[in-house]
Amino acid sequence: MIGLVACGHTLGGVTAVDFPTINTGSGIAPFDDTRLFDNHIATNYIQGPTIDPLVKGPALTDSDGRIFGSDGNTTMKSFSSSAATFASTCATLIGRMIDTVPSGVTLRDPVVPISFKPRDYLLSVTPAGILNLQVTADIFGPSVINNDRVVTLHWADRQSTTCASGACSASPVSTTSKTTLRNGNTLQSYTFSVNASATASFSSFWFTVDEVGNGANVTTQNNGGGNYPVDDLIANVPAYSCGILSGTDIARITTAVRTDGATQASDVSVEAMLQNRVSMTADLTTVSASPGTAPFVSPIPQYTFYTALIPGDTNLFCQYLNYEFSATFAGITHTGPLLEGACSIRAIKIQVACSAT
Repeated sequence: MIGLVACGHTLGGVTAVDFPTINTGSGIAPFDDTRLFDNHIATNYIQGPTIDPLVKGPALTDSDGRIFGSDGNTTMKSFSSSAATFASTCATLIGRMIDTVPSGVTLRDPVVPISFKPRDYLLSVTPAGILNLQVTADIFGPSVINNDRVVTLHWADRQSTTCASGACSASPVSTTSKTTLRNGNTLQSYTFSVNASATASFSSFWFTVDEVGNGANVTTQNNGGGNYPVDDLIANVPAYSCGILSGTDIARITTAVRTDGATQASDVSVEAMLQNRVSMTADLTTVSASPGTAPFVSPIPQYTFYTALIPGDTNLFCQYLNYEFSATFAGITHTGPLLEGACSIRAIKIQVACSAT
């Protein structure tokens, strides 16, 4: 019981709206002094000062305090003195709850992870009118770290299944490795960033993997033969998307919409979720986007920049924005990837004065 409560209360807190007699303030009264799954629930309790409202709160029950002290604080002292003991105990207890199934239930075979998987695909338009495609390819499994491996990105023009210029391939701009994953697995990631003109653009991409680097053992990763599609009718504009720290709007999101085709876009919008990490609330809103005005205008005729202002209270702190943009062409809605924040090509969280106010 002590372990279950401590493991459960290393995260979260008591909400004032639900338990006003315990949390007499506002928002959430946290159980410990970090937002991590760590042993601070124990170190705060043993070494002090504890901020757990269920140990020293205004309510008379002090349920955490009574449970933690029920064995003379022996368990909590062991958690406080060893983060590893706390982690292993929590893994065992939580694992027992997750792994317990009713008798008679037949479990299927374990899910086998995908060994090669692209992620973080993002198409952007720069202020200079260049299309930028970013994507990371993960190779996952036991003992996959191979510094001799050569992974190459290939892509096709928007009007073809091949590359008209004959030069549509690139090496990664960075490679990272992780060797300490659970279950004996490892991960090697290859990140690519390539440019094209708006006229050439992209229609799809795929990869070749040379395991020994000499061309003798090359395989193609092409999504089962169909390649990985690129939708260039909408794109992100990171240079013109950013957080706003004043007024009634918390962010400006700019989207590039393709306008050189026979069918023009309608219903260009941004769906945004603004999270408050203190009150643990989230507001979901859809904002219509309109053609941008200077300086938020497209430098190329193939695209029109659309801008949407995301409403929010800039006086609050610890706010994070997730959003995705969409546009409708001939009755079909095209949606971009789910992004976090703005101000960057990659997924960067907008953090509004998260230290204090």
